Amino acid sequence: MRTGDLVVKLAGRDAGKRAVVLNVVDNGRALIDGETRRKEVSLKHIEPLQRTLSLNEDASHEEVKSAFKIELGIDLKESKPKKSTPRQKKKHKVRQKPVKAVKQKIVAKPEAQKKAPEKKL
Repeated sequence: MRTGDLVVKLAGRDAGKRAVVLNVVDNGRALIDGETRRKEVSLKHIEPLQRTLSLNEDASHEEVKSAFKIELGIDLKESKPKKSTPRQKKKHKVRQKPVKAVKQKIVAKPEAQKKAPEKKL
């Protein structure tokens, strides 16, 4: 595999889609872009076709897109990532704390203020 080789993806969700090899990363892996997502894939998951595109190793997606249109006549769909929506926060139930009965302290009154006990008749 060399840079610019046209390939077909064999496995995964992009199976059957055409792509171009941008860079052979190491023994057994290659960076591809085209009708597929720009991704590093195993050489076992792609099959080379007989066509070659003239691209640099570090070609951008726009360059790949224009090469597909000019040399192959294929219009690549531009997929934009979905806008993320803010995650809804959990609504916590507000529990009211039980009201504790307040114990009042009995304060001893001075002897002068105490009333004399009433006598019952």
